[in-house]
Amino acid sequence: MKFSFFTFPFEQIGEGLRRLSLSGAAGNIVAIVLYVIISLVPCGLFLWLKKKGKTCKADLMLLLISADLFFMIYYMINPGLFAPNGIPGGKEILGCTFYSLGIGYLVLRILAKSAKADTKALQKGLRILLYVVMLFLACVVMVELAFNLPANIRALKGANTAVSGEHLWGDFGNGDVDLTLTYVFLVLQSIVNALPCVLDILVLLVVGKALKEFLEDAYSDEAVAAVRKIAATCSKVLAAIVIAGMSFNILQILFRNSLYNINIATSIPLSSVLFVIAALVIARYVSENQQLKRDNDLFI
Repeated sequence: MKFSFFTFPFEQIGEGLRRLSLSGAAGNIVAIVLYVIISLVPCGLFLWLKKKGKTCKADLMLLLISADLFFMIYYMINPGLFAPNGIPGGKEILGCTFYSLGIGYLVLRILAKSAKADTKALQKGLRILLYVVMLFLACVVMVELAFNLPANIRALKGANTAVSGEHLWGDFGNGDVDLTLTYVFLVLQSIVNALPCVLDILVLLVVGKALKEFLEDAYSDEAVAAVRKIAATCSKVLAAIVIAGMSFNILQILFRNSLYNINIATSIPLSSVLFVIAALVIARYVSENQQLKRDNDLFI
């Protein structure tokens, strides 16, 4: 079974339930019960929130998510029924639909709760959100290095059958084609792809520290220094990402005659540029407000 980030863990659940169902009559009954229980988890969460008196309008989406789970897991168990024409990507379509519903629900619930939350609750929610984003970025890095890189290596090896050897990294010294340098560049490419996420985690750590200082005293020297550090860190991170991409493209051109796979990519990081500019503006704003407060204190 080929791992896919978009179908995990539902493809594995469907495969497990299918095997359990085919194991016999008792196994089939257990598989049906587990299928129903897993699909009703969002409904159970809705009932629990309602019992605690913590529901909002967005929580009605949990019922829709539960219905989608019934539909999705059924076709994960029987994938051929979803795409009888043999159209590829059926499982990915189901997984992406579920994750879009889940993310949409979380966003709507956060918006609904944030409108009624006090300052302390907003601080807690923002910190949790930062941790969630960092966890997501860490998962993206793991997928790139642990799954995409080996897959690219296998694809390159399969496309150049002159290279012998059964190991993942190939037998670099055998065959008519030497792919050693190309393998190295595949590793470099994965590092370049993962670098923005790694550096974004660094930025979020700085943001988290600045948020703590800012909420304790928005006019303190520590708060101003922390906000300025965000702007400085963002500028360095953006420069590192751009330089890494340009350097990798230049290296591919220089070694083009020795490479059997070239991937020139041009990215325009407009969102990152806007974020840096916003951080610089906020840093200037906080600094000017601090100076204005000090002047007012002296005047009083």
